[in-house]
Amino acid sequence: MSYLLTIIFVGFLAANAYIVYSNMNGRAKRKAFRWLLTGFIAFLAVYTSIAIPDKIFLVVVLPVLAFVLFGLLRFTKFCDWCGRMVKTNLPFRTGNQCPRCGTNIS
Repeated sequence: MSYLLTIIFVGFLAANAYIVYSNMNGRAKRKAFRWLLTGFIAFLAVYTSIAIPDKIFLVVVLPVLAFVLFGLLRFTKFCDWCGRMVKTNLPFRTGNQCPRCGTNIS
């Protein structure tokens, strides 16, 4: 059983690397990233609900997973021009511009 969970986890990592480093446009990357991240958080929620013997701990874990999902979806954007992934919550960034091509990110 642990091998299956490890393979699923490595599969999610490989899919994320493919999305981030592929030559897809920004719109396709954004859509694929949302689906992948939602699927990964759902996988973690199911896995923790199975693995944790004390079910009252899920009252803490599930809202944290939802908050992480919201934060990653809110602050991760993709440039429409070049497709680069840009984190918009970094403290020393000026504006919402792509670091590679300089276009504005909405």
